[in-house]
Amino acid sequence: MVRRVYVVNRKILGLVGLVLVLAAAGVVAWQMLGSGKNQAAFSQRNTPEITVSSIALAPKTVLRDMTYEGIAFPGNQLFKGKEFTAVVSFKNSSDKVLKEIPVQVALSIEGKTPVTKSGKIKEIAPGGVVTLNFAKFTVLGDAKGKDVKAGLHQLEVRVLPNPAGGVELANERSMMFFVDSKVK
Repeated sequence: MVRRVYVVNRKILGLVGLVLVLAAAGVVAWQMLGSGKNQAAFSQRNTPEITVSSIALAPKTVLRDMTYEGIAFPGNQLFKGKEFTAVVSFKNSSDKVLKEIPVQVALSIEGKTPVTKSGKIKEIAPGGVVTLNFAKFTVLGDAKGKDVKAGLHQLEVRVLPNPAGGVELANERSMMFFVDSKVK
């Protein structure tokens, strides 16, 4: 009698396993065939339509190894001056012409109010690159060979959404640089 129960349980277990495998195969087939359109639309929304391809300062920064309070900071961008222009390149990574795209550049340093400048990309073709100049940023601090925090600046570039112009996702990129008048 115990043997028959064991055989019956094995058959039931096999049937339940077969039903589960068929159900899983049906779910996978339904996802592949039925919701492919939703996945394509979702992946398009995760890719920004426009990206920040480069950020540079004019006059240019130089790479230097610096030491503050006995701590080495190798290979840093050093800016020597009081005023600069931020040169920013944007690339259209979509397959459509984008228009009237608002962009923003913010210069900040720890403990001070950020300085923000705005601009607008009039039009950019698919795969095209546009460069904008944001002039006359005044540096916010100087390390003067002593305080690393006083000279460490962050320049952040933001692409703001404009659904009417074709941009639905915001995008941003930043760069860090030092200002130190004592470094030769």
